Amino acid sequence: MSIVEEVKQLVAPVFKEKGVRIYEITYGKEGKDFILRILVEKENDVGISLDEIVDISETISPLLDEADIIKDDNYMLDVASAGAEHPIDFKEIDKYINRYVNLHLINPIAGENIYEGTLSEIKDDDIVLTIRIKTRTKNISINKSNIDRARLAIKF
Repeated sequence: MSIVEEVKQLVAPVFKEKGVRIYEITYGKEGKDFILRILVEKENDVGISLDEIVDISETISPLLDEADIIKDDNYMLDVASAGAEHPIDFKEIDKYINRYVNLHLINPIAGENIYEGTLSEIKDDDIVLTIRIKTRTKNISINKSNIDRARLAIKF
């Protein structure tokens, strides 16, 4: 099992208890330092506060020290928010239902290759996005195979 997998297995219960989802864990050398970076997001679509990040970091740091998963290197632990507009792993798109997203299309639909709206529904091969065009709300169905990239978006 890799360092990243072992860390994920160790800290997952803490994150679940705190209502936080692990977005990504990476471990590697950056410059002269080794960094264990854990990016997180809230389960309930609410931004994560700095106090919550500090609490999580202080909770998992002793667990990591005790488990001694990273034996050969001194490293820095970096727990941070995944960001308000982080990319969405398409394998986990169903976790983002009712979230505001930005979809970049391979082939344009109605002359547009970027759509922003609320992810309403996921069908077999299609995603239903609720968008606003001026004062009207409209649902559009987009075939999953036509989506190049997806990320969270901020609604203005």
